[in-house]
Amino acid sequence: MIVSTVDAPPLDRSRARSGQRLAIWCRAGFALLFCLFGTPVLAQYQERPEDGQARARYNLRPPVDPLANLRTYCRDRVPVGWWCSDPYRLSHGFRIVVTVPSRWRGNPSGAMLNFCPPRGDPVWEDVPLIEFQSRDETNKQLGAPITCRPQ
Repeated sequence: MIVSTVDAPPLDRSRARSGQRLAIWCRAGFALLFCLFGTPVLAQYQERPEDGQARARYNLRPPVDPLANLRTYCRDRVPVGWWCSDPYRLSHGFRIVVTVPSRWRGNPSGAMLNFCPPRGDPVWEDVPLIEFQSRDETNKQLGAPITCRPQ
């Protein structure tokens, strides 16, 4: 009986070691990335001992948008048939032109006095002054501006 012996190729230990080194470097790189970027994400929430609820450390109150506040205020306050232009910024506040329908009878400047927001209204959060100005629907004439202040 003839037995042939086939020599097995020698194990390449340098290749195995380089794979182990690569795995170690990858683990170290992931650990470094987690330390640099993962910790701040986890640190945004902190425990409050008084109620045990997790709270965000950053300010959750959104910034005030004065134009959106003024648009909403005008939409809610203007009578049916009247409409407001988009508020535009002046150096000292905002101006809103209110178009008065031609069928309306009365003093438009006097009617603008009713549009001034009360003192505690949220519109005054970021707005120092509002000017309401009437405009006639048919001949587009502007009336005298009415100035509203929070005080």
